[in-house]
Amino acid sequence: MKVVMANDHGAVGLKKRLCAYLTSKGISVVNLGTDDESAVDYPDMAEKACAEYLTGGYDFGILLCGTGIGMSIAANKIDGIRAALPQNAFAARMAKEHNNADFLVFGGRIDYVDSPEMMIDAFIGAEFAGGRHLRRIEKTTNAETGFKHIVMWSFKSSLTEDEKKSAFGKIKTELEALNGRIPGLLSLKVRSPLPASSTGDILLESILTDENALAIYQTHPDHLKAADFIRSVTENRVCADFFL
Repeated sequence: MKVVMANDHGAVGLKKRLCAYLTSKGISVVNLGTDDESAVDYPDMAEKACAEYLTGGYDFGILLCGTGIGMSIAANKIDGIRAALPQNAFAARMAKEHNNADFLVFGGRIDYVDSPEMMIDAFIGAEFAGGRHLRRIEKTTNAETGFKHIVMWSFKSSLTEDEKKSAFGKIKTELEALNGRIPGLLSLKVRSPLPASSTGDILLESILTDENALAIYQTHPDHLKAADFIRSVTENRVCADFFL
């Protein structure tokens, strides 16, 4: 078994302890973290370890900082990485069985009820359950690599402020009701008011799996009904589509 590990200055002691523990179990450890307490930036350490992990040949990785929060956030920003921040041995086991995590993340300044060593053992001893959990992981991955559809509208100048407020509420309710009802539509949000520097009054942001899902969304009867109302109260439509 082979593990890649990285840490910042907030977990030097824990890193050394875990390196020794894993080595005693016959696990090969590639240490990419800092070995002293001079300040370093945790995003750099996370990026370095994740890039190494993605080269292949590793069973999992471990990231360490003061609380584990910063490292977990940074790692989960990287495509292809799932980092779990377990609070006990049960959560560590679930990180493998349900989430098939690539990295475990711990805090060097956290007092755990179950030690990081116990959590690592629980993770190593578990197997990914697949099935419905694989489906949920795929949905999460699609949200990272999907297709983004953005539309901005301006209200017609003839509308009063009360009419604009009422119209926005109707648009938001009808469009956001499509969440969970259209295949390939991962998320849809409508917001307003927009910053004063903006050229519009309403912003729709939707993430879909691909362009085919966008076509299904745009031809859905409930979307067409909402679109008819939107056209009646807005003008100056601006649209942008791009892959994430």
